Amino acid sequence: MKNSQAINRVLIIDDHRFVHEAFRRVLEVGLGAEPDLRALHQTLFGTPAPENSDPIFKVDAALTGEEGLGLLRKSLEEEQPYAVAFVDMRMPSGWDGLETVARLWEKSPELQIVICTAYADHSWETILQRLGRGENLAILRKPFEREEVLQLAYMFTRKWQAQVARQQPAAPPMEPSFRFLLLEDDPLTQKLLERQLKNRLADTIILTASTVAEAKAHLVAGHIDFFLLDVLVPDGSGIDYLCEVQ
Repeated sequence: MKNSQAINRVLIIDDHRFVHEAFRRVLEVGLGAEPDLRALHQTLFGTPAPENSDPIFKVDAALTGEEGLGLLRKSLEEEQPYAVAFVDMRMPSGWDGLETVARLWEKSPELQIVICTAYADHSWETILQRLGRGENLAILRKPFEREEVLQLAYMFTRKWQAQVARQQPAAPPMEPSFRFLLLEDDPLTQKLLERQLKNRLADTIILTASTVAEAKAHLVAGHIDFFLLDVLVPDGSGIDYLCEVQ
């Protein structure tokens, strides 16, 4: 049986279909079939890659920024968000790359963006001024190299995962377990009652005592929430003990 490997979703926005296919050929491959990918996985993620041939990236593609935004909205509605988007800078129909990035970030601020361009249309300073941020942004020059795409996809996926994890609400603190004191001097009865209590009260600490002195020692060690007391024990009475506790 193959080991399951998490699929990271990647969005390609480019007005050329052959570019879509180029990204798919690079990203939609299995780790088992690519030894260099396994080494890259180990380096960037810090854990050995699983022994399987399943792809670790799922690529969706759009021809325009508007279409890409639609795919992003759908992914968020289905709770399967994209980690990384590769966005072409020049798209003659509709929004250009920067407008597309701004619209994507309005819906998914933690989305990692790689702007793909063959031209020096805008300086880095101009891009930052227009977008207002650059911490989740990189530029990839066309024609791109396979290794550049893979490294960006891996690193940005890891960064996206870390950002999403930080946004998750912290788990509520666990309620302290209840402490239940069983005072019973007969060993067999004590064992039977203890077993029944543990089976029915999984989140409760069961304390046992055969004498009043042992019961008092448990009380000194911490509060007791519930009592199950024998009336007569060798060194006193469960009733007297309870009155003393109260």
